[in-house]
Amino acid sequence: MFLIAGGLLVSLPIVIHLLNRRRHKTVEWAAMRYLLAAVRQNRRRMQFESWLLLLLRCLAIGLLAFAMARPLGCGSNAGGADALVEGLHVLVIDDSLSMRQRAGDGSTLLQESLRDAGELLDRLEPGRHRVAIIRAGAPARMILEPTSDLEVARRSVSRIEATFDGNDLVGALRLAEASARAAADMPNRSVHLWTDRSRGSLPTESAALREAGRAVGDVARVRVIDMGRADASNRAVVGVGVSEPMVKLGFPAELAADVIEINAGDAGSGRSMIYQVDGREVGRSSFPEAGSTPVRRLMALSDVSRSGPVVVSAAIDGTDDLPEDDSRSSVIDVAGGLAVLIVEGRSGGGALGGSGAFLRIALAPTVEGSGGRATSYVAPEVISDAELTGRALAGYRVVMLAGVGVIDLETARQLARFVEEGGSLVMFMGEPVRGEVYNQTLGAVGLLPGELVTRVDALTGQTGSDEHATADATAGTTFDFDPRSPHPVLAAFANYPRSGLDAATISTWWRIAIDEKKNVDRILSFKSGSVMKSARDADVGADGGSGDAAIMMHRLGAGRVMTVATSADAEWSTLVARPAYVTLVHELLGAVVGQASDWMNRRVGETLRLPQQWSGIAGEIRLVDPQGARRVLARDAEGRLEAVRVDRPGVWVIETDANDTAEGTEASKRMPVAVVIDPRESDLALVDRSGYAEAVGLSPVEWTTIRAEVDGSNQPADDASTASSTGSEASNAGEKEWTWGVLFALLLVLLGETFLAERSSRGAIPGAVNRANRSVREARPSIGGGR
Repeated sequence: MFLIAGGLLVSLPIVIHLLNRRRHKTVEWAAMRYLLAAVRQNRRRMQFESWLLLLLRCLAIGLLAFAMARPLGCGSNAGGADALVEGLHVLVIDDSLSMRQRAGDGSTLLQESLRDAGELLDRLEPGRHRVAIIRAGAPARMILEPTSDLEVARRSVSRIEATFDGNDLVGALRLAEASARAAADMPNRSVHLWTDRSRGSLPTESAALREAGRAVGDVARVRVIDMGRADASNRAVVGVGVSEPMVKLGFPAELAADVIEINAGDAGSGRSMIYQVDGREVGRSSFPEAGSTPVRRLMALSDVSRSGPVVVSAAIDGTDDLPEDDSRSSVIDVAGGLAVLIVEGRSGGGALGGSGAFLRIALAPTVEGSGGRATSYVAPEVISDAELTGRALAGYRVVMLAGVGVIDLETARQLARFVEEGGSLVMFMGEPVRGEVYNQTLGAVGLLPGELVTRVDALTGQTGSDEHATADATAGTTFDFDPRSPHPVLAAFANYPRSGLDAATISTWWRIAIDEKKNVDRILSFKSGSVMKSARDADVGADGGSGDAAIMMHRLGAGRVMTVATSADAEWSTLVARPAYVTLVHELLGAVVGQASDWMNRRVGETLRLPQQWSGIAGEIRLVDPQGARRVLARDAEGRLEAVRVDRPGVWVIETDANDTAEGTEASKRMPVAVVIDPRESDLALVDRSGYAEAVGLSPVEWTTIRAEVDGSNQPADDASTASSTGSEASNAGEKEWTWGVLFALLLVLLGETFLAERSSRGAIPGAVNRANRSVREARPSIGGGR
């Protein structure tokens, strides 16, 4: 505005000059002819001095206006001479966890960003700007709609606090684009983004990010205020747990911790790892040599002393630039007295007359000298398929179907509810199984990984009742198992070629067309080449009918379903006679039960939903955060407990005073929940500016720094999409030099104008008069002689 007003004021001397010329009126006077003759002799010099005087006066006014416009038009932290022109300013501030890293003076990067944002607001002229404020921490949110009240904007900025969430830059840019498009009446729209430029702040899939960045660039001018520290040092625990899928009471285990290291240098040497179980230190180890790729450190644990939820933790001693990620916890559910319901599909004579008997002995074998009592972490119970209907399942952790032939729709729905609430279901096929019924009942409620297509009999060369089936001379097939690279569920068989898992003969199984929408995990397959196929089944299953899935697992709600395509007894396979059988049954059980504690392990920003059995407790349920603050969980009209968004890392606790808990023990009245941060936020390594601009889809983009130590060396000088700037000290010094230069130039112009005006008033016209007088005196003799 000062520049515009200055431009108008510059025209005033010109207008006055023109008006003064029009005011002169020519009057003929005899004596003036000598004066006019003298003036004509000095006309060019007088005109030059007049134009020069006019130019100096205009320049003086222009310099004065430009000097007054400088402080409001070009703050050092704003980054450009026209950065704060009248219009809309959208402030996008990254308040994610990585912005908690410490800067050189002990403050955090977020605190520096907020100070810089406040200074930007101070440079805005009241009534001529609108400001919107967006927080980029997940989930991105607009905390101030566009407003002209700068005081409200300052208060909104001052109230921003660093979160423990990850980064939601995509959502933030979309909000910024919407604000800019809504302000179409404003010709100037700017988006200011404060970011640490860390590698962890960019999503792994950046297509949506590039699209959002390009959309913002189409409607607004974008400036990135670079808060990144090239020397940021960080060591972090990005994962903790156990190496086995299920920890069993009375059995040893290994605690596993995954760590990374960013720019540690010699600072990381000599540090150690501390391991804890339920807050009790159980061991230490040296910190491993690590980089940005996680490195795993294992710590052997002795027998865990109790069953149920146990909190395991790993921490790094010492401090770094981001101490919030130096420790991490996880809740594991130690199996002890694990209640397993085995449903027998067909009982026979003798102790091993049915599939359920094989499973019961494999899960809880009796030991000589124990009086016939089982010594296992599993407490199996065997019932018939007729007893399953209407059975209460809340007291069981796992239900196993061993060749159950027919299941009605109501029982299937009951099983589905059990799994959705966190239970586990393991299904073995068998002679009584009717595929069409399974598809209509179990398949209808999502308990099958896909349609049961046909039963394959390798001994007779028949597939179901298909008359076009072709015979196979082989006596059966085997599992397609490679001990050198087993599936994680079968890790116990790694490098163990004589387990029998790859030698057991399978004569009969169900071919299942896996539903790709269910994200089924294929754990083991039948070996291809030993299976006949019919014309009708040529397009079913993997590899055109050969290599059918043998063991597969999929998720349903909070639980998991394991499906085994063959039987659990000796009727369809020789696996029960192999050493691998007992181990396989336990590993499958561990795979489904080991996931039951998933709901007790949450990430910051996620929602905590308690299993359905907690809703059945009549008493008050409270949630206690890591700082000790308690919150009573509300219930809806049907008695279901509310879901809570967890926003702070650490161990939360669910507690109740009621006596109707599952076991009625004190331990069951307090349930731990481990909340951890997004591990990507721990990666503080910087992305170079051109790479960051490309990832975010910002082109062109202006870069600004507010600290001299910010790394700018990785910015190409000839990069057309970026514009480098100096640190705050260099920028302030440049602004001071510029201001003094303008004031000095203004002083010289004023001195020149004064001198020239004085010379013109005392030199030009009086000189002409003197010369005219001399001309008159010289002319008098001739005039007198003429008389």
